[in-house]
Amino acid sequence: MKTPYIPHTFGEDVERKLRSRRGWLTAGVASSISWPSFDVCVKYDNDEYFLRGSERGGKSSPPGITIACNGAHDADEAIAKIYRFTSILSWFEGGYVDVSGYIYGSHPALYGDRTVYSSLGIFGAKSFNCNHMPIIEDDNVRKALAFWREGKRLDEVHDSYAFLSFYKVIESQFRDGRDRGKWIAANIDKLAARATKRIAELRADGVDRTRRRDTS
Repeated sequence: MKTPYIPHTFGEDVERKLRSRRGWLTAGVASSISWPSFDVCVKYDNDEYFLRGSERGGKSSPPGITIACNGAHDADEAIAKIYRFTSILSWFEGGYVDVSGYIYGSHPALYGDRTVYSSLGIFGAKSFNCNHMPIIEDDNVRKALAFWREGKRLDEVHDSYAFLSFYKVIESQFRDGRDRGKWIAANIDKLAARATKRIAELRADGVDRTRRRDTS
């Protein structure tokens, strides 16, 4: 897996980049990770992603991600790149970055309003860093990361739906249900937090379905 140095651009250089061309797509985001207070340009996998800061002119501003887009006909490809980027960024930062909608135009306009955002911005013009974030080229891994991002978002909203999304992460990696069951049985003891307590309760009641499925 490639974990390259990822150039980060801050301050006036970001503004110059945004003024250097016409044709942009901006996606509004809801995020649980600490979002940069000011615009940051991140060059990841040969594309530049502009993380639009949560402050602008001393006031709150809608966070988002802007990417170059050559025309409305390329909007699907541009938003697909943002979805892939937010999936890996969510996993790398241990939270979620969820797209709430997007807008295309000749200028890098902002999208959405401040209410979709859930975490405070990072103080300091150069505080945000996602250096050495892995480059994901395997479509199957990208699918798993998308389910993981969805689960992290739902984890704060609906436990059952969150569980289904997290289960899809595992399901997406195994075509054979028996192999999936063996993997769960081998790794279930690595679960932490509230899951540990629930596993102990089930085992105390004589329920250990992953191991029973293995031996059947």
